[in-house]
Order: sequence, then C-alpha cells, then structure tokens
Amino acid sequence: MISGISGKEAEVKNVDQLKAFLSSKENKAQLRTAFSKAATQLGAAADDHAAVLTRLGMLSRELCFIEALREAFQKVAVIAVVINRVGEFYHGDMRMQDTIGRVRNLMRKGVQEYTSIFMDTDSQTGEIISAMKSLDRQIQFIRERRDQLRYLQMKWNPLIVAWKELDHKQGQKTSNLLGRTYRFLATRFDTSKSLMKARKEQDAARMKAQQDAAESEKAKKKN
Repeated sequence: MISGISGKEAEVKNVDQLKAFLSSKENKAQLRTAFSKAATQLGAAADDHAAVLTRLGMLSRELCFIEALREAFQKVAVIAVVINRVGEFYHGDMRMQDTIGRVRNLMRKGVQEYTSIFMDTDSQTGEIISAMKSLDRQIQFIRERRDQLRYLQMKWNPLIVAWKELDHKQGQKTSNLLGRTYRFLATRFDTSKSLMKARKEQDAARMKAQQDAAESEKAKKKN
C-alpha cells in the first residue's frame, strides 16, 4: 500500500518495518506529498488525507482476507511436496508410480486453479489509486474472489489434514490417500477416464504384452 501511494518501493510487512519506514523524514515528506496527490485524484481537497486513509482502510480490510487465504493455500503446496517424497520412497513400485504420476498432473491443475484467482485479484487491485476511485466495485470484486477462494479452501481442507497426518511408510494408507486425492482432483479437472479404468486398461495391456512375449518365445523354440 505504501509503495502504491508513495511511488517508492517499500518493504513493509510488519509494525517494526512500518516504524522504521516512517522514522525517515524523507519518507514522511514523500508520503505526505503522495497523500495530497491521491486526495486530489479522488476528488477531495489536497489536505484531506482522511479521505485517502478512509478508502485505504476499507480496501485494506478486504485485502486482508485475501492475504490470509494466500497463506492458507500454502498448505496445498505442501501436499505436492509430500507426494514427491512418496514417489521417491516407492520408486520401485510401478503401480504406485503410475498413480503418483496421475495425481501430480492433476495437482498442477489444482494449484493453478487457486493461483489464477490470486493473480487476477492482484492484477485488479495492484494500482491503488484506481482501486480507491472505484472502491465499491473493487470491494465487490475482492469479496467475490474471497468467496471463491474460501470455497476451494474448504474443499481442500480434508486432504490437507489427511496428508499432514500420513505416515507414507504405511503403503496401504498411502495408496488409499493417493486414490482419494486423485478422485478429488479428477472430478474437477479430468474429463477422460477414471483411475480404476486406467489401471484396468494398463493391467490388460501388460498381460497381453506378457502373453505375446510368451508366444513369441514358444515360436522360437519350435523353430
């Protein structure tokens, strides 16, 4: 927010950093100038900094929910990390590797789904003055994105908990959770075929290949 108002890049993520930023006379002067400019752009008197602060406060309250959700969704990324570890642990299990590969592909789509909402929100609200000029519309937009993200978070939460509690050395539980994760993602992103059907097709293809190899070996012996 400070960067957007002052036009100066500022790393302010907590109260201490804010105090350090404001302790500089130069920063204070630039901020006052920026507030005066913002006030006139908003149609208020140049010295009406309260008008800017009011709009900033309203916008900030809405964006706080987005930032809280952004932090919450970091737990989804942890699932991808754990799945990679599972893949390393079961590297010799082709059946497990097949499932992991499918889950990984769909995980990318799952992550992209909520990431695109965050990017859209950031893009729409990144220009602070423009956002404050159309405050009501921006608040409605932010709340719509907040509700979308909250809905997705609620959908992901059971899996977040399950993967957090998983001991990946327990093969059956790991396999079951992978299947559960696949089904969750497949219902959202996979329009082709189910994991069960894919497995049956792969097993049938593997058996046919073995039969063909056996018949070929028999033919060689006869010759």
